[in-house]
Amino acid sequence: IEYRKTNTPLFLYRSTNPIIPKEGSYDYEIYVFHPTEDAVKSGNEQDKPNFMSYLILLKYGNYKAVFGGDVIEDHWKEIWELTKNDKKAKELFSGVHTFKASHHGRNSGRCGKEMLNLMNPEYVIISVGKKDEKNDATEWYRKRPDGSSRNVWTTRWRGTIWIETDGESEPVAMSRYDRKDTKNHIEKLNIPFLSDTPYYVKL
Repeated sequence: IEYRKTNTPLFLYRSTNPIIPKEGSYDYEIYVFHPTEDAVKSGNEQDKPNFMSYLILLKYGNYKAVFGGDVIEDHWKEIWELTKNDKKAKELFSGVHTFKASHHGRNSGRCGKEMLNLMNPEYVIISVGKKDEKNDATEWYRKRPDGSSRNVWTTRWRGTIWIETDGESEPVAMSRYDRKDTKNHIEKLNIPFLSDTPYYVKL
């Protein structure tokens, strides 16, 4: 496959069976819902590497996280259709704690409001670079149907972000502002601390 540039086969999978089952030494399950064989074929034909991006769901006890990679909007629609027709898929995507938004929060990678509301994540994490404030994608992900707000954290504002959980008790979201932005860029974003100042948040 052109984009892989390796003899190792590209992993193609979409199943509600985990590729890493919770058994033996594993305390977690990993599910892969993208790419499909058709997506890889189209990606090569159209010169679209994002068509081959992985979409991974991690389940660890009561904790669930979805990693959206660079999955595009059309492929998210396919996954939404899957959840409507497959009871296990709907169950897996329901009640996700952490959602790593696709394609750095760009419009082209949005999962759709129906899918977002099904997952109903407590935290949406967006990995972004030096974008102007007007291009911030956080508001689209923030609002729930009942008018309440989700936690939306971006690496632009919070640097390194991680979640700690034992799979049973309430997960803890933490961050450390350790980006290597210039002082001028930080001031432009109105961030009230400098890049060389350790900054921790624990909620």
